[in-house]
Amino acid sequence: AGLLRALKLGVKVLELDCFDGRNEPMVKHGRTMTKQYPFRACVEAIGQYVDEQCAKGNIPFPTIITIENHCSPAHETLQAKILRETLGDKLAIPDPHMVEYPS
Repeated sequence: AGLLRALKLGVKVLELDCFDGRNEPMVKHGRTMTKQYPFRACVEAIGQYVDEQCAKGNIPFPTIITIENHCSPAHETLQAKILRETLGDKLAIPDPHMVEYPS
């Protein structure tokens, strides 16, 4: 709910604090007593919001997701899979052969 509220207020950069869950990566605010959410559900919510706004012509700027990652290599691999599956061609992936990145 907090992610969607932020997007609806016009936030364009979201940080997801990710930790290992039992079977999948989880998003929560640091090591606090806040509720945690599955990484997949958060990415799906962001992707759905972006799709809805694009359909209305309301996305003049990209939405940037940063990840503060505290996950094991296995869960990092799962995060990459979830991002690719969920966001597809909306996900900007740099060319691995690029020597310089545009600034």
